[in-house]
Amino acid sequence: MSIKMARPKRATRDQYGETKQRYQIMLTETSSLELDKVAEELGVTRSEVLEWMLRGGGLDIAKQYKTIQESMAS
Repeated sequence: MSIKMARPKRATRDQYGETKQRYQIMLTETSSLELDKVAEELGVTRSEVLEWMLRGGGLDIAKQYKTIQESMAS
């Protein structure tokens, strides 16, 4: 049994030495639901999950995923 933590309404400002700005992105429903699930599990905002992914090497993983997808299509 896991205990769910309430997500904060807003991530801490200036936590990274800069103020967050509002941006709009588009996701598939599947990706959006997965992002919600992870944010809920971690007790943070969706924005914070994306911040951690990008700062923690997520761009490198995305590049590897694209390479794998391209090689499978060939």
